[in-house]
Amino acid sequence: MTPCRKVGPLTPHGQRIVHSEPVRKSLATARRRLGWSFPRAAREIGISLGHLEGIEAGRWRCSTVVARRLVATLKLSMDDAAALLDEAAVDAGRSRPGRWTS
Repeated sequence: MTPCRKVGPLTPHGQRIVHSEPVRKSLATARRRLGWSFPRAAREIGISLGHLEGIEAGRWRCSTVVARRLVATLKLSMDDAAALLDEAAVDAGRSRPGRWTS
């Protein structure tokens, strides 16, 4: 049996919806500027290591809740924060209506 693999939402053309290259680079740059490894950054942000790696690598798009955590924890610039929040998935994951989001 082949294991199921999450691919996230797709465009009408079958391409995965992920964060743009500039947004992913700004996240990686901010994390490195703080001197944080992936495990440390994931702990500080409050998400799994795999989720953070997937966001930076372009495998996942984060929810608006996670995007706000990334902005606050990584101390992103206003421009980088706006770009990330603009691309974040609304009503998905931790942002899904009715889901507890502390």
